Amino acid sequence: LMQEKKKKGNLLVRFLGNEKYQFLTIPLFAILISLLVGAVVLLLLGKNPLDAYSFSESDSLLRPVNGDVVLKYSMDSTIYFESLNVYKCNPAISIAANVGDSVAVAADGIVQSVVDSEETKTTVTVGLGDGYEATYGLLDGVNVKSGDSVYKGQYLGTVAEPSAYYVKEGANLYFKLTKDGIPVNPMDYFE
Repeated sequence: LMQEKKKKGNLLVRFLGNEKYQFLTIPLFAILISLLVGAVVLLLLGKNPLDAYSFSESDSLLRPVNGDVVLKYSMDSTIYFESLNVYKCNPAISIAANVGDSVAVAADGIVQSVVDSEETKTTVTVGLGDGYEATYGLLDGVNVKSGDSVYKGQYLGTVAEPSAYYVKEGANLYFKLTKDGIPVNPMDYFE
């Protein structure tokens, strides 16, 4: 039985040990080493998959839901939040929708995070490239996770019941656009 095992041996050893194939030993070894070195270099460089995406002021966003804006973007002055009975700046817009309405991805990108928040419930942030990020809040049935690539028009989830922060405004989609972490008015980018 041992003799039979030795005869079969490791196929690679038998292949490389065969005099007919000795000339392949060094090139195969060199290829394996270069593949290994390439993989290590890529890991060390930390190539960011978001680098493959590009978004700029001249690009447009798909409106993620159809509906009227119930809370407008306003970083220069305060607006009234009826549910909170307070005036404050608003870095996002709130678009009226029905609970269960589908929410579409506004632009191609990579999901940066999926988190739960007291204010915006399930919230998805998508990196669009060049420092731009789109944040969708008050979601339910989200079908993406951090690191997923998404494309413009793709189903992202549905509109959830409003949180305590938005009860009087009714069901809506919280939508924020930032450039290098600074809020910008998404209305300026809609198609």
